[in-house]
Amino acid sequence: MNLPHFLKIEKYHLSRKEAEHAVEAALRHYGYCKPIKESWGEIDLTITENGQPEKFKFYQLVQEARLSGIALKVLQKEIDNEDPFFGGSFSLATPNHQLEIAVNFAGNEKKLKGPCRIGPVEQELAEDILFYKQQVCEYSNSHDFSLSCRYYRSYIFSSISLIEAFINRHIQIFRTQGLESPEFQQLEREFKLENKIDLWLKVFSQKSLSVINFTKEWNDFKMLQKERNMLTHAVEPFYGHQINEIANYLNFSRTGVGGLLTLLRRTQNLKSLAFMERLRTAPKITYEQITLKAENENGE
Repeated sequence: MNLPHFLKIEKYHLSRKEAEHAVEAALRHYGYCKPIKESWGEIDLTITENGQPEKFKFYQLVQEARLSGIALKVLQKEIDNEDPFFGGSFSLATPNHQLEIAVNFAGNEKKLKGPCRIGPVEQELAEDILFYKQQVCEYSNSHDFSLSCRYYRSYIFSSISLIEAFINRHIQIFRTQGLESPEFQQLEREFKLENKIDLWLKVFSQKSLSVINFTKEWNDFKMLQKERNMLTHAVEPFYGHQINEIANYLNFSRTGVGGLLTLLRRTQNLKSLAFMERLRTAPKITYEQITLKAENENGE
């Protein structure tokens, strides 16, 4: 018997209205002013990227924003590239075994011989999270849920790894700049993630954990962290996952990962980056309670 999917993922990151508002705001920031007697839909919009102008209609930009979670990609790319901590990083790959790829960032050098791929850890992990969420739902029509649960565990690990990658990027940069404050040295030595976030706030935004620890974003992050710790340390003799609970944890990527990172950036007075927005607006997942009927002896 073919089972229906117990977990369903929405197609879009943003509702139509959310996307329209986001695109309007991005266009104004980009330099467009809507004529008083015309709607956005009546204007031909010319967006220039890498010196190449291209015409768009408003509805096309709205549709792209709904699918990606990014209001205006060319504007977001500018914000990302100019960022003092994450700017200037991009992915490289080659199928050719005769080529070598080398990158260097904040004193960290990496060389790979083809075929290979190398990319910024925060971008790779963010896309991993989105992929694993889709796969959990894709295989939620199984009789044993083995693949759904396997992808779910990968999702949990990637979610917490991304928070750690965010903290570590700042440590790497300021280490090369010779920062030697007592709080920074303590941050370099700290292993407990909650303490690292507290120290990060003190070092990089002159604030404390109190500015975020009563928010939904922090609460949902702690739920994800608790789940990761349970999986990592394997203190129980079984891995047990309820599908309805999985749906809740999958949606925590919007608040406990993307939302938390956005909050941390806000304490620095910095704008949200593309990988954060992709997670903060990630398509929602719902659990469908399904009652199965037993087959009779004739299989009917």
